Amino acid sequence: MISRKELVKKAIEFRNPERVPYNFDSNRTPEIEEKYGDDFEWVFASCDPDFCPRVATGSLKENEFGVIYQTYGKTFGEPKEHPLADSGKIDTYRLPDFTKPARFLDMERIVRENPDKYILGMFPHLLFQQML
Repeated sequence: MISRKELVKKAIEFRNPERVPYNFDSNRTPEIEEKYGDDFEWVFASCDPDFCPRVATGSLKENEFGVIYQTYGKTFGEPKEHPLADSGKIDTYRLPDFTKPARFLDMERIVRENPDKYILGMFPHLLFQQML
């Protein structure tokens, strides 16, 4: 039996894997991984450890892009206020700094802890994905 990582590589390269690799998005629903297993492991850049939100009360939370979300239970929520709602602010708006090494420590740890899985990396939801 080959490793999960090799199974995924064989599928990508059309080399007749024994079965179809699968991912049940276990990073969001850990109970699924326990039940079915998973051939992939997602890794994400972490939030800037120096980020201090202007709003973080109750169900309103600001992310490091400056978008204020209304959360509902355990959901991601929906954007309620956007830092570029006024297009006149575009010249002064600054994206978060994704060059800080601290953002990638969890990614490195997860890769080390999952040598048999195919790693899928993703940046956080960028600004255009957070529009009102």
